[in-house]
Amino acid sequence: MNDSWNCHMPIESDRLILRPWKEEDRQPFADMSADKGVMEHLPPLTARDAYHTWIDRQIESQ
Repeated sequence: MNDSWNCHMPIESDRLILRPWKEEDRQPFADMSADKGVMEHLPPLTARDAYHTWIDRQIESQ
């Protein structure tokens, strides 16, 4: 990874904010992952451990 690009400053537009993952993102992400409409075109994360593992990887890579 290019460390010069790896910053924690959010990227914002009128409709979207991209920011680093936070610990408190776990439950909203779990809720979203359980919504069939949201996940229709994404790989399933059905097991609780699967989405926790995914979030852990995102936080570690920041």
